[in-house]
Amino acid sequence: MSLSSLVKEHNQVQVRLREDNDKNRKKAKESLLQVSRELVLNTNSDVAQVFHNQQLLEAEAKQIHIQSQRLTKQTTQWLQLFQQLNASLKELGDVENWAGHIHDDVQVIVKNIDQAISVKQQQLKK
Repeated sequence: MSLSSLVKEHNQVQVRLREDNDKNRKKAKESLLQVSRELVLNTNSDVAQVFHNQQLLEAEAKQIHIQSQRLTKQTTQWLQLFQQLNASLKELGDVENWAGHIHDDVQVIVKNIDQAISVKQQQLKK
C-alpha cells in the first residue's frame, strides 16, 4: 500500500464520516424539532386548559358575588320586616294596655252611675 492509496482511503473514510455525521446531525435536528413541537403542543394544551379553568373560576366568582349581594339585600329586607313586626307588636301591647285602662275607667264610671242611680232612687222613695 502506497502513501497515495492510504491518503485516498483516508479521504474516503473522512468523506463517509462527514456524510454519516451530516446524516446523524440532520436526524438529530429533525428529532429535536419533533420533540420541540410536541413540547410546545403539550405546553400550549396545558396553558389553554389552565386559561379555560381560570375563566370558569372567574365566572363562578362573579356568580357567587352576585348571589352574596342578593343574600345581603334579602337579609336586610328580612331585618327591616322583623323590626317592623317588633314595633307593631310593641304598639299592640301599648294599645292593649291603653284598652285595659279605658276598661277600668269605664267600670269605675258605670259603678259611680249605678251608685248615683241608687242614691237618686232612694231619695225619690223617701
